[in-house]
Amino acid sequence: MNRVGRKSAVRGGYSYGIIDQLRYSYTGTGNQLRNVVDQAGASAAPNDFEDVTPASGDDYAYDYNGNMTRDANKGLIVGWSSKNGQCTKIC
Repeated sequence: MNRVGRKSAVRGGYSYGIIDQLRYSYTGTGNQLRNVVDQAGASAAPNDFEDVTPASGDDYAYDYNGNMTRDANKGLIVGWSSKNGQCTKIC
């Protein structure tokens, strides 16, 4: 997925170009996202995707029910109830 827009302010105007050039990788077991790599690199643009994990590592983890339990790029850990399958915490 490519996203193009204003990257940064420069003398006399703005710099425009590719902000995000995202490549998605999925697990071999289904529709679970494994990692996201931004091939465009970092920019000063607001809302630029920040790839904070190595390209070869897994950014996301899932429990035995398929619920996402970790998002390494956002630093999130998600807890799920085994009784009713509802989200119990996000930190």
